[in-house]
Amino acid sequence: MRQNIGSVDRTIRTLVGLGMSMLGIFRLLKRRRNLALILIGLGLFTGGLLGYCISYDLMGISTTNSKFVETGQDLELS
Repeated sequence: MRQNIGSVDRTIRTLVGLGMSMLGIFRLLKRRRNLALILIGLGLFTGGLLGYCISYDLMGISTTNSKFVETGQDLELS
């Protein structure tokens, strides 16, 4: 799997995702809507760990230092 999230973006996503998930877990007993907070946090955390974001891929965005050019089949280094 190719990476489309740069190192700064990965760090921010990982920390924010972990924080959101933990906040949602600690507050889950009080309100059920905190489940959304947990799921969004886990999505950010997982994206940060893997270095891949499906939303970025669908929009053709990459925050890595590599420059990608869309060829129709896949993304390649230019």
